[in-house]
Amino acid sequence: MFQYALARRRAEDLKAPFKLDITGFENQPSIETKRDYQLHHFNIIENFATPEEIRKIKYPWGFFSKLKKAVMGKILRHQHIGYEAEILKKKGDVYLDGYWHNEKYFQSIRSILEWEFSLKEPLSEAGERAAAEIKAAGASGKSAVSLHVRRGDYASDPATHKYHGLMTTEYYGGAIEIIKSRVGDIKVFVFSDEIEWVKEHIPLKDEHYFVTNPKIPFYEEVYLMSLCEHNIIANSSFSWWAAWLNQNPNKIVVAPKKWLAKTGNDYYHEIPDSWIKI
Repeated sequence: MFQYALARRRAEDLKAPFKLDITGFENQPSIETKRDYQLHHFNIIENFATPEEIRKIKYPWGFFSKLKKAVMGKILRHQHIGYEAEILKKKGDVYLDGYWHNEKYFQSIRSILEWEFSLKEPLSEAGERAAAEIKAAGASGKSAVSLHVRRGDYASDPATHKYHGLMTTEYYGGAIEIIKSRVGDIKVFVFSDEIEWVKEHIPLKDEHYFVTNPKIPFYEEVYLMSLCEHNIIANSSFSWWAAWLNQNPNKIVVAPKKWLAKTGNDYYHEIPDSWIKI
């Protein structure tokens, strides 16, 4: 979503077409958690680049292009992970290769992205029930708050855990108290890739509702989190985007101050200034 958002911004600025390279989903390293291309569930502009188009722009000098990319990748690995304004000045054909985890790249086209990252199809029956619960919270005088717990490979894979880390129960407890101190009564809507772990390990004193279940696809969860008035996110782009797409002008978003466990990479993912970092 970050990659699409930057490409969409550049296309809008230049009034030029853009295409997606999804070959990375076909060639994922075995050590990484497998991902499938899923943007087609949203109202995006979906044009795919051909292998020849990718080769022509990404590797214009053949083998020497690949060699330069490998060398520069090692040299600049830790330098080019923050916001780089010069990317927005590039003209002509360009291959955008990176994560681009910063809203400054695409804040100017927010209204466009709000539409294009909306769901293409109606909610599932289970998703409709969850949406109704979120809306009912407001009608009962309570503020709906999404709470996302990211575990999965963050917990099960030692290397991934060492790099990303996990949010603690203290983090979630503190985040809840911050929002309650500002809005009063709340109802917590819980999302997680290990929902049973959350039920056992995170004490929720306020009224709550466990949203995640096998009948709700993950892309619906992004939308459902964005429906909540306020958001407590994990160190995960999944809930980052849900909070960013939340259109409540008075939303409170609580995010981790330390995004990565690995020392020295705290600036890897910049949190919007208006969000509360703890």
